[in-house]
Amino acid sequence: METNWSISRGAVYFMVVTTVLSGARVARGEDGRRVVVGEVATRVTRPNVDLPKALRQALEREVASLALGNAARSKRYVLSASLVRLDGGASPVRCMVSAVLRERKSGAIRAIIEGRAESPEQGEAAELDALDAATRGAVASLPDALR
Repeated sequence: METNWSISRGAVYFMVVTTVLSGARVARGEDGRRVVVGEVATRVTRPNVDLPKALRQALEREVASLALGNAARSKRYVLSASLVRLDGGASPVRCMVSAVLRERKSGAIRAIIEGRAESPEQGEAAELDALDAATRGAVASLPDALR
């Protein structure tokens, strides 16, 4: 009787550990997406805007909108990006985003992509619009880079 209880308890522990570990994979971004956003950086600063966070959100939104397929049957990639330029003091606002697509497993660089955008307006909203457009331009070339 004690042996059956030990086996049952062991099976329950195994199921709990398996569930926790599979949840950890999802939390780390290994949920089957073919491209995940990696490092994000910028030297550009604004007092009222967290530009690295804005860039990450724009990248994640754009990558999610692309139909890149499931990673179960293909390689997985990491997209790291940098906000290289954001000139907001003069009209037009100019923005440039540079990104590197690399294989997740080997780290081999697959593509270096760039997006540029301008906004005829001025101000914080125009800067964020230009950032979104430059990110969209960079990410738009991902399907070609993955062929």
